[in-house]
Amino acid sequence: MFIFRKVIYSCFVGIVIFGAALYGQAPNQTPGAAQMFHRYPADSIQCVAGDYIVTQSTRGWTVYLVHDLFFMSRLVPIKDTQGLTVVEQISIADSATPPKWHEIQLLVSKYKRSFPSRDEATAAIKADDLGESINGLVRSIKEFKKDTSFVYRK
Repeated sequence: MFIFRKVIYSCFVGIVIFGAALYGQAPNQTPGAAQMFHRYPADSIQCVAGDYIVTQSTRGWTVYLVHDLFFMSRLVPIKDTQGLTVVEQISIADSATPPKWHEIQLLVSKYKRSFPSRDEATAAIKADDLGESINGLVRSIKEFKKDTSFVYRK
């Protein structure tokens, strides 16, 4: 009896996973949950965590290491009976759209060393010879234009 139940249960789980795949829904995703896709700006580079961004600046070529991509949301403090609470500004009916709303942000480390050419910057990445960095910086993806920046994937 126990083995029979196990076989029935296994078949049921298989059908659920197969059905979810047919309808493009992950088995652990809430039915009807909207999935939001966001595009990179047309004139900006496209990067992911672990990529290096090499960009031209007034001092030469600067290297960044991408740690994460995210959106920022402004929080508004509200006093309630238990003290202070915060709520997203965009959810307040009469508030204006916050600056940089739904703009892709990057969590990066910026290397202090500048390079005279893009080839030297790339060689330093390959050799793990970038030197010290400033960690935990947030930069807008829009700061990295295709005409002055490129992505290096190690």
